Amino acid sequence: MLRRSFFARSVHEVAPDLIGVTLLVDGVGGRIVEVEAYDQEDPASHGYRAARRASPRQR
Repeated sequence: MLRRSFFARSVHEVAPDLIGVTLLVDGVGGRIVEVEAYDQEDPASHGYRAARRASPRQR
């Protein structure tokens, strides 16, 4: 089981460490074979525009 602390790192560190991990939800899932990593400052990220609009308090 991956603990919260596993994810408390840069997305660029976490993503490669997820390769080969088996993800199951209620016994259904599979092995992670590829990942993509975008942080909130990357214009390709889905959250990029929302992060730009958020006030400093919301970040």
